[in-house]
Amino acid sequence: MGNKFLRLFLIVISSFAASVGLASCGNTYTPSYDNLSFTVISEEEKICEVNGYKKYYNDERDNNIYIPKMWNDYKVTSIGESAFFGCESLSSIMIPNSVTSIGGSAFRKCTSLSSISIPKSVTSIGFGAFLDCTSLSSIVIPNSVTSLGGYVFHDCASLSSVKIGNGVTSIGDDTFYGCSSLSSIVIPGSVTSIGESAFNLCTSLSSIVIPDSVISIDRAAFQRCSSLSSVTIGNGVTSLGELAFSFCPSLSSIVIPDSVTSIGSSVFYSSKSLSDVYYIGSEEQWNAISIDSTNDELNSATIHYNYVGK
Repeated sequence: MGNKFLRLFLIVISSFAASVGLASCGNTYTPSYDNLSFTVISEEEKICEVNGYKKYYNDERDNNIYIPKMWNDYKVTSIGESAFFGCESLSSIMIPNSVTSIGGSAFRKCTSLSSISIPKSVTSIGFGAFLDCTSLSSIVIPNSVTSLGGYVFHDCASLSSVKIGNGVTSIGDDTFYGCSSLSSIVIPGSVTSIGESAFNLCTSLSSIVIPDSVISIDRAAFQRCSSLSSVTIGNGVTSLGELAFSFCPSLSSIVIPDSVTSIGSSVFYSSKSLSDVYYIGSEEQWNAISIDSTNDELNSATIHYNYVGK
């Protein structure tokens, strides 16, 4: 009889815990949203955002989060800044297709989050949204997203698979900085700029093709990509920023289009394996490029003029 009452007591307690969000990040429970808090964005439009947690049971947090489409009579349209910042045991989250924006640092330091599905309704991902999500291994960015804020995937060391949708127009500063497991990535033809240190320290990245849509490659964009062996730069690029491909010891060849008019300082600094530069234009066009005097590695390479591709 005593064991029966004990079991009944535990069932009641468990049910109560689930109903009010008494779930810890270290355990697995049925996804709930009772422990979320919301802020009304507009009374007139009846929309709101998730802004964080209600705190229960020694300040421990749920590790399986379900975000509803509606909260009371309000439509949930965004995940606010720092909403899930520091939930180190958050392992899964379901985002509804009512959400259009993910705020800055929204999932920063969610170190157990291994994958996330972003709905096609999302148009913007804020600064550092997934910064330091060290277990995040794959992500698909839908075509609906037009902007990736800086530092979005900074130091996501396990990130090995990324699909960037065709709506993204720019890859911000430090977006993939320190993504040491990223071995390949396809940059869509919608992208026009690659920000400063965007792929810095992507030590597994072996090759990169930059589409014709890209106009500028900023400072240190591919710095310290130690496995990078070949680069093809699209016909739209006009400038290579300072240190863009510096400290890339495996880089042996690069294709440069005749659209390039300037090559900044130390673009290939300490990329000592660079031996062949395949230039789309003529020798006369090459000599007309403004090349900073600090590009010794480039000057030591063999320039192949009038390159038409393989």
